Amino acid sequence: MAKVTGPLMSMDASGQLGKAIVFFHGWGENIVRVYVAHNTSNTVNQQTIRSYFATTISAWNALTDPQQAAWTTFAKSHDNQYWCGIQAIVRWGVTYLIDNAGVEPSSWTTPTAP
Repeated sequence: MAKVTGPLMSMDASGQLGKAIVFFHGWGENIVRVYVAHNTSNTVNQQTIRSYFATTISAWNALTDPQQAAWTTFAKSHDNQYWCGIQAIVRWGVTYLIDNAGVEPSSWTTPTAP
């Protein structure tokens, strides 16, 4: 990434030039970098992990307020690894689903260490 003065013989430039370089503004500077194509792959493994996240978030949304509060208490008691209950249940839930080939736990309501 390079900082430039007077890019493209002008005072200012932004956007991409073909599929080669990109001009943009950042940190108060004009910057140019190599064009990078976005990775839009959607493999079976990516779909599986995304479904684990969706399952865990659905479980969180189904919990009552006291159950969510229990997860938040659990989160705050574990060396500040987590900031709130939803972060704790997502980490625990996705880890559980990965370790158990997508089979859901018998209960989402009782926090336990991942």
